[in-house]
Amino acid sequence: MPAEIRRSIVYRSERGKTIRLCMTIRGNEITHVTFTGDFFGEPAEELSKLGEILIGLNAGDVNELFRRIDEFFNERIEWIAGASPNDFKQALVKLLESFSDND
Repeated sequence: MPAEIRRSIVYRSERGKTIRLCMTIRGNEITHVTFTGDFFGEPAEELSKLGEILIGLNAGDVNELFRRIDEFFNERIEWIAGASPNDFKQALVKLLESFSDND
């Protein structure tokens, strides 16, 4: 069984807000994801579930990860302040690069 690898990054959105992303990967499978930071939106309880939609996906399939993030914001979030869906995708790219750079 492949070992779990954990990484976290802090990303600054274009609007100056912080997005902290923590992720665990086993093999290529995403097993844990959390997004936190000083952004906010409604409904807040849904926004806190963003990471859950990525669990079980292949970390190398960036197109599918981006599609899921876009779908999440389009279907479940009424509004968000301080960050955009693109900021979350950019944070994800930066984190995924750290997995390949350090392995």
